[in-house]
Amino acid sequence: MSPLLNFLLQHHYNGTSIMLNDRIHSLSALQAALRKAEEHLLSIPHDSPYSDFNHRFQELGLEKGWGDTAERVHETIHLLLDLLGAPDPCTLENFFGRVPMVFNVVILSPSWCLVQT
Repeated sequence: MSPLLNFLLQHHYNGTSIMLNDRIHSLSALQAALRKAEEHLLSIPHDSPYSDFNHRFQELGLEKGWGDTAERVHETIHLLLDLLGAPDPCTLENFFGRVPMVFNVVILSPSWCLVQT
C-alpha cells in the first residue's frame, strides 16, 4: 500500500496539495487520521459542505479532494479504510473513481492526442 500512500502524498494541482498534506508521513498515520475524520463526520449532518469541516480535516492531515459533502467524504474515506485493511481490485477501482484527477491534453493531430496525468 506504500505506492498508494506515495500517490496521495504527491497528488497536487497548481502547487496545492490534494487529498493529503505534510502531516501524514506513514500508512499508520493515514489510517489514524482517516479514523478520526470518520468519527468527526458521523457527528455532523450528512449534507454539510466540505467548507464546514475543512479546517478540522487540515489539522488531521487531509486536504480537499475527498468530496463536496460530509456524506460523500465519508464514503470516500470508508473506501480507503477498506482498501488499507483488505486490498482488492474492485475497492481500488472504486476509490480511484472518486479521486480528483488533473489531465493535460496535448493535441498532436486531429486524430491522435496524448493525455498526461
